[in-house]
Amino acid sequence: MGVQVVFLDRPPGRLEADAVLLDNEGGARAGVDHLLAQGHRRIGLIGDPPELFTLAERVRGYRAALAARGVDFDETLLRLGAHDVAQAEMSARTLLQLPDPPTAIFAANNRVSVGALRALKAVDARVALVGFDDFELADMLPVPVTVVRHDPAELGRRAA
Repeated sequence: MGVQVVFLDRPPGRLEADAVLLDNEGGARAGVDHLLAQGHRRIGLIGDPPELFTLAERVRGYRAALAARGVDFDETLLRLGAHDVAQAEMSARTLLQLPDPPTAIFAANNRVSVGALRALKAVDARVALVGFDDFELADMLPVPVTVVRHDPAELGRRAA
């Protein structure tokens, strides 16, 4: 139809269009590797629905980080399908109720990070947290939260 289209952080699929993508796999790998370097071996992952491109890439990075350090992948530590903060909080609570709960959580986006933080506070759990995407006031929390940051404005500039 003659309209220029650029996809942000999603591939165009069957359309013929440009895309500006984050390194979702590399960012997730770096975040999980940070937790592994701190001695964590049971790292939960909470994320969006599994059919999303970004989540698939982030799960790939999670698994790659574990494999690089010789840590077995444990599917019981995955909680996928969290659309919002409330679902992420519930997912984190189910992870924390496991007989052998994770000592750390990798949250696949900022909404999931907020939900995980709410769950950690509610049950007073001492669990390390790394989130993909920064979120407002992350640096002001009384508990340390590490985030995999990117610049959305720069993403937009590159797309433009």
